Amino acid sequence: MKNDIRALLNEQQRLESVQNKQDEGQRSFQEKSEKSGNDMNVRVILLEQKVMNLESEKARKR
Repeated sequence: MKNDIRALLNEQQRLESVQNKQDEGQRSFQEKSEKSGNDMNVRVILLEQKVMNLESEKARKR
């Protein structure tokens, strides 16, 4: 009986460890995705500013 309880506890600890690793991986993925999304937003904003500057220059030359 004690061996069964130990085996169950060991298995529970193993499963919790696996779950923790998966959770860490998910958090890491989310952080990378958010950073990538933020970087992309910055790039879009910079491109929009360049387009507005070019349109402004074009309008001034007319």
